Amino acid sequence: MTWTFTPWLLAQKVCAGRDWISNPAHPNPEWMSLRFVMQLLPTPKGPMYTNPSAGRGGYGGDELVQEGGHHSTYFVQGFGAIKPERRPAMLWVYNNFVEPLEQKQYGPGAKTLSAGTADRPLLRAGEKSFDVFPYPHRALFALVNWPFDIKPENPEKTVPKVAEDRRMGQYIFRNRWQDKDDIIVAVLFGSRTSDKVRRMIVWGVVQQMTFGDIAPSVEGGGRISKAKIDFFQAAEDGSGAVSARGSAIGVDYSKASGADALVIMIGPGATGALGGEVDKSKSKVFKIEASGKTFQILSLSGEGKHPEPKAEGDKVVVGGQTIGFDGNHITFSKIAGPLKIKQ
Repeated sequence: MTWTFTPWLLAQKVCAGRDWISNPAHPNPEWMSLRFVMQLLPTPKGPMYTNPSAGRGGYGGDELVQEGGHHSTYFVQGFGAIKPERRPAMLWVYNNFVEPLEQKQYGPGAKTLSAGTADRPLLRAGEKSFDVFPYPHRALFALVNWPFDIKPENPEKTVPKVAEDRRMGQYIFRNRWQDKDDIIVAVLFGSRTSDKVRRMIVWGVVQQMTFGDIAPSVEGGGRISKAKIDFFQAAEDGSGAVSARGSAIGVDYSKASGADALVIMIGPGATGALGGEVDKSKSKVFKIEASGKTFQILSLSGEGKHPEPKAEGDKVVVGGQTIGFDGNHITFSKIAGPLKIKQ
């Protein structure tokens, strides 16, 4: 992607007159770069994105490493590989989630091995990188692609808070773009490998966790056909529900429950297990039975407020939110309107 396909998209447009980016018949190519708008978070480790196969396949982890090879130039090349109306959103993410951390990672006194040497850091004090590390041709990408005359704009105006990739069975639910306390729930039903990748990632309120144990739906090289997705619905605020292969998942960002977010699972993958970096004051799992159905509910709260769920008939009530299961998908009594921004 970094060294070949993303710059190829721009070259096709400029040199061959084939616009794979702006053509409405091809909405997917720009998501090669927009995925970092959708998935990126600022963390104490630096900018990170929800990479379900981190540590496997030889392509590194979740960290956005700007210098070097495969994990670099996502922005300096990406600005030229997305629709013009999305560039203010990508610039906002870079200005707020990436650039403020560059001095710590690559400036004087940086502790990372990738930051050069103590006497020759990759960035001088106060210097901006414009995402150029360290090869000269990347400066050309900056000159050609950087939106110098564009004002950054919060992504929520032009980028949906929910992303769907039915081909690989990946679903991303995000509550906002603001700071390190943003919440992202990433679900992966399919995969290009049958290895045990992380299929349910929950990042939020400065935690990076896994939840439950969704079984892979691998077929034909990892693709999952549309017929295998039983249900999918997205809401304007990033909430939503998705079901496949017997697993039903719901994400509630409405705050009607009293928590910042609820993640609900029903099915064989609903073990309730939390892995990774868990703050027990900010995350709590509840297991509750309602009419013979087991609900595993993960509550996320920056203030540590986790209302106790209660079974009422075949529903589960959490604060002011009522959660149900119709045999196919998870339902909410209070949820924002349907997603209107086209992907």
